[in-house]
Order: sequence, then C-alpha cells, then structure tokens
Amino acid sequence: MLSFQSRFHNKKNKSANRRRLIYLAACLVVVLQTHITFTSPRSRTKTTVLAFQHVPVLARNKPNKWSSLSSSIVDTATTTTTTTTATTTTVSTLPIMDSISPPFVNDVSNDRDDGATFAPIPRVVISTLPQSQSTTPNTISLLNTPTEAFELLVQKGEYNARSTVEKTLVSSILGGAYVGMGAMLALAVAGNAPSLDYGLDKLLFALLFPVNLLLALQCGGQLFTGNTAAMMSAVCERRVSYEDLGKNLLVSWVGNAIGCVSFALLCSYAGVFNDGASHLAATTLASKVSADFGPTLVKAIFANWLVCLAVFLNGQAKDMTGKYLAVLLPVSAFVAIGLEHSVANMFLLPAGLLSQYHDPSITWQTVLLKNIIPVTIGNAISGSSSYNNHTRPITMLVNEDW
Repeated sequence: MLSFQSRFHNKKNKSANRRRLIYLAACLVVVLQTHITFTSPRSRTKTTVLAFQHVPVLARNKPNKWSSLSSSIVDTATTTTTTTTATTTTVSTLPIMDSISPPFVNDVSNDRDDGATFAPIPRVVISTLPQSQSTTPNTISLLNTPTEAFELLVQKGEYNARSTVEKTLVSSILGGAYVGMGAMLALAVAGNAPSLDYGLDKLLFALLFPVNLLLALQCGGQLFTGNTAAMMSAVCERRVSYEDLGKNLLVSWVGNAIGCVSFALLCSYAGVFNDGASHLAATTLASKVSADFGPTLVKAIFANWLVCLAVFLNGQAKDMTGKYLAVLLPVSAFVAIGLEHSVANMFLLPAGLLSQYHDPSITWQTVLLKNIIPVTIGNAISGSSSYNNHTRPITMLVNEDW
C-alpha cells in the first residue's frame, strides 16, 4: 500500500513539475513577445501576430509564488503597447474560449484534485494599417505623374487668365528678353566656330539655344508659344473663358515682340554682335524669309509641338537638373531640325536685319509677311490643339504607378 501511495505521489509530483515547466515556457513566450511578421501582397497590409496565441497558464486558487508571477506577467502584458510607424500592437487578455487550443490542453482537466486551474493567457490584438504607412523609409520622388504635370499646366493657364494686362505684358517682355539671351548665346558661340562643319555647327547652336526657355519657365517670363498650350488646356477644362484666352495670347505676343526686338537693339548698340555672330544672324535671316507660306506654317506647327512637350515635361520634373533636361531635348530637336518658333524669330530676324551682312532687299515688312505671321499662326494651331494631341492622351495612357 505504501509502495502504491509512494508511486502515486511521485507520479503526481512529476505531473506537477511537467505543468510547471509548461507554465514557465508559456511565460517565456509572453515575455519575449515572439512574433511573426508577414505581408499580404493582395491587400498590401502588414500584420503582426504572436507565434503562440493560446498557451495554458496554471494558477492555483490559493495565492502563491506561481499565481503572483502569473498575475504580474498578465498585468505587464496587458498594459504593454508597442507602437511603430506602420502597425500598432495592443496586448489584451482574452479567455481561451474558441476552438483553437494547443493539443496538450484537451487531455488536462480544468478541475484537478491538486487545485490547479487554467487561467486566461494574454492575446495580442493587431491593428492593421495600410501599406502606405509601412516602416520603409520615406522616399522623395523627383518626378510628378503625368496627371500632376497636366494639372500644373492647367493651373498655369488659370494664373495667366487672372493676371492683369500690365502684369502679363511685363512678364511677356521679360520672356522675350530671356529668349534673346539664349539666342544671343547660341549666335556668339556657334557663329565663331568656323572650323566646325555644318552639322556640328548646328548641333552646337541647338544645344545652347534652350537656355532661353529654361529662363522663361523658371524666372517668371511668359511666352506666347507656351501660353497657347496652357490657356487652351484651361479652357478645355472649363476653368478659363475664350475671352481670357484671346486676351492673354494677344498681350503675350506683343510683350514677346517688344522684349525680343528691344534686346536685339541693345545687343547691336553694345557691340555684342561680333563678326561671326553677325554673319550667322544674316544667314539665318535669309534662309527663313526665303521659304513659302505653306512649308513655314508646317514647320511652325511641328516646332511648337515640341515646345509644348518641353513645357509639359518641365512640369513633371521637380529638380532643376530634370527641368533643364526636359527643356533641352525637345527644344534642341526643333532647333537642329530647322523648325520655326515665332518668339525665337522675333529676336533672330531683327538681329539679322541689324547685321552688317544682311541683304538690303529684306525689310521689316518682308520679315513680318514671309515669316512672323505664318509662324505665329502655325504655333497657335499646334499649341491650341496640344490638349487633344498629346497633353491629355499622355495623362490617360501612361500608367501612374510607373
């Protein structure tokens, strides 16, 4: 009998020791807060869960060192809140009432003769936030989406429409002067490089010329060619009236002409037109006024198509390097090809007339009728139709998740 009781108590002690080991393991899991992080690619949410959500905790009815330890761990885990930039993890106590439980719990009675019972173990309740608030460091994009760039273009048209006539005129005069600066730079450098062949000479001229458009876009100048796209886009979005469109284009054209011609006169007076620059300006004048109306009109349409693309791409870039590259490539393309830009011609042709090498038979009237008027019409056609030709289709076709 004694032997049986001894074996029974030994077996009971072993069972109690085993339960204590299980309890210590459960406490270790809760304290260490072992977790598994996984990301769902479909919902793009980040979730954190505990590796063990249900662990049996033994607590005797009478307070002892085990029950006090259990209650302290439970209280600590209950009040613990772990906050990160992406997910907020809140610990709360929930009783083990659902069907998910460890396999070793089922064969242990909750009403034991030694007074040991199962107490609820803390569970972690997860607050799931969108992936846009993930823990990955914030990245700065150097590009606007096509839709954002189009909105900037429309806002530019709205701003131009709200501007007074005086402000528009001053901005347009500055824009014409900026165009003259870039054109003068190209004339001064390319005109004084006689050792280069014709192709490299034109390439050098084309690479230096886009400085003017960058200055106009970044320094508050208005250009008639760019305003055709901005104002028509605002009109098509029903934010600007046709009356505002006509007023802005007329004032900006007059202001550009004043700025370009005035800058050409000042350059001639200051002696900036050296021998090479004067010769190149006279050659450019003769070639531009010798073309017929139709080809000049088509060249003007193509030229402002590229210029409006440059303005649109400039709105996509956020840094100065990107803005310059956005302007450089399209503008250099139309210059190297030999297309017609009305504002650029407002400086180049007067510079040719002021040159000592110009043909006396070419007068101001010839310049207006043979070049400025058809080029202005072609630029207006191209810029006004840019909303349907390229600006709006780009925002509709390009995937914005690029």
